[in-house]
Amino acid sequence: MKKKKKKRYKVNKRKLLSRLFFLIIVIALIIILLNSGSDKKKYDISVIVNNVDVTNSLKKNPYFNKDGVLYLSLEDIKEIFDENIYYEEESNKIITTYATRTSAIDIGNNTVELTSSVTPLSASILEFNNDYYIPITETTYLYNLEAKTGEDYAIISSLHKGLSTTKVTKKDNLKEEAKGTSSTIKKLEEGEELTYIESVKDGEWAEVLTNDGKIRICKN
Repeated sequence: MKKKKKKRYKVNKRKLLSRLFFLIIVIALIIILLNSGSDKKKYDISVIVNNVDVTNSLKKNPYFNKDGVLYLSLEDIKEIFDENIYYEEESNKIITTYATRTSAIDIGNNTVELTSSVTPLSASILEFNNDYYIPITETTYLYNLEAKTGEDYAIISSLHKGLSTTKVTKKDNLKEEAKGTSSTIKKLEEGEELTYIESVKDGEWAEVLTNDGKIRICKN
């Protein structure tokens, strides 16, 4: 009888260890999935404003038209550039402000009224997602901005701030994501120039724009 009890105890211990091992694997997989998801962009288009990647903080999807003009929702423009922007239903105009200067985008006539001048827009104001979308890269003069766009990104900066170009001081790897296990896209050579966007992951990594117009990651 004693022998049978000992054997049963060994079997139960083996089952317990097996379940514990399985539980550890499940927890590890959950952690990996959560970490990998945190690096993913919310939208297909990356939007950088004054060296800060604001893509994941955008309330609505940014949009490129066929001519490469970037559209942002009125809600997002209000959050990033102009807290006083609003739609005036009576005149069917979007009223914008910059410093002490007020302008009006006439939706019906597709023009911008600024001081005593009226400027036509080649890209129309759009209405979808329960909001108006403004061609921000065509109306940069309203907020004293400059913009640089690529296939899947837009870099917008104040004319007072600008973007900084940096040179690689030692050989490094250009990566897809901000982690050591991420695949290497390209090897960087000393002296190669990159456009710095912002620091990520507590300053350990840097988001940069390459000469071929791609946003990548490298060691800071």
